[in-house]
Amino acid sequence: MSVFVLTMVAILQLAFILLLLATLVLGRALAAWRSPRRDQKVEELTAVANHWLASGGDDETLIETIEHSEFAAVVGVLQRLGSQVAGDVWEELVVLVRTTRWFDQVKKRARARVWWRRLSATHALAMVAEPMDLPLIERLVNDKNPVVQLATVATLKRVQNAMLLDATLKLADTTQTVVRRYLLETLTQSPGLDLGVIARRIDNPSSTRQLRILLDLVAELGIPGFLEHVLPHAASDDLEVRIAVARTLGEFPHPSSEAALMVLLADAAWQVRAQAAAGLGATGAIRAAESLRGALNDASWWVRLRAALSLRRLGPEGVEILRRVTPEEDQYAFEMARYILGLDDAAVAEYGGTSVVDYTEVAYAHQAA
Repeated sequence: MSVFVLTMVAILQLAFILLLLATLVLGRALAAWRSPRRDQKVEELTAVANHWLASGGDDETLIETIEHSEFAAVVGVLQRLGSQVAGDVWEELVVLVRTTRWFDQVKKRARARVWWRRLSATHALAMVAEPMDLPLIERLVNDKNPVVQLATVATLKRVQNAMLLDATLKLADTTQTVVRRYLLETLTQSPGLDLGVIARRIDNPSSTRQLRILLDLVAELGIPGFLEHVLPHAASDDLEVRIAVARTLGEFPHPSSEAALMVLLADAAWQVRAQAAAGLGATGAIRAAESLRGALNDASWWVRLRAALSLRRLGPEGVEILRRVTPEEDQYAFEMARYILGLDDAAVAEYGGTSVVDYTEVAYAHQAA
């Protein structure tokens, strides 16, 4: 390679670096110049909106202020107000906001080519959506960008629809645990959630995966009426379904759920037995005390742990059972009983419950057995 070519490459690289630095400097300068103006506009909009809320101020002034504010600023102000205002007053504000040119931008952004504009539309719809926006919401919840899809789920707090529920369940079926928990929590916090649709989906799920997600949702909701829809799945051939059923039944203190949990305590899979043992403690099933005592002799470390925790949670009767365990009868059961008896009440409360059992130490568990 000649000296001339090397020199040109060096010059071009230097020019690129200088251009990049100049762009960064200009960008920061522009942001510094725009920031005070943006903050002033936000403060102005906030003041006008608060005045309108407090005294039923002039609609035209509020509309004009909204229409002269940046799109993101309006979204931010609405989000702050939404955490403070609810009921009829908020709905009056929503009706007014939807008459502005800002809401026309929401509809345009929902159909924009670039995904971040569509995302901004979902943030707005989460605050002001109405049932008439369902075609737009359906478009967004089926967006090719997963970030837009997830953000659209927030509209469930304003609009309820079987299609939107199914789309959310589908997203929960294909996402990581942390996202799935977010989606389920969003569903549980959605007023007007169609419980009848959920019950029908549990009775006739599209897949075992969807059934497991629905069972997790029912456990979060904790509504007793779902018990009759959950019980038939306790005999499922799918291991994960039986685990989910055991976890869900632990949220329903009822003779039927306790009876089903006692059956699951004898399941062939140790994962199911462990979750059933946890569920019996969560429901306070005193009648299951002797069955839990038998589970202290289980070959699985996890089952012994959950059984001992549940006995402790049953109160004096369970504590007495733990105290009667002797090393001559079963060394492993004795060690587990001593360990659980040594925990304070706060540790038992945190350690126990029907939360998902962590099976990451399976190898250790079987070694200990």
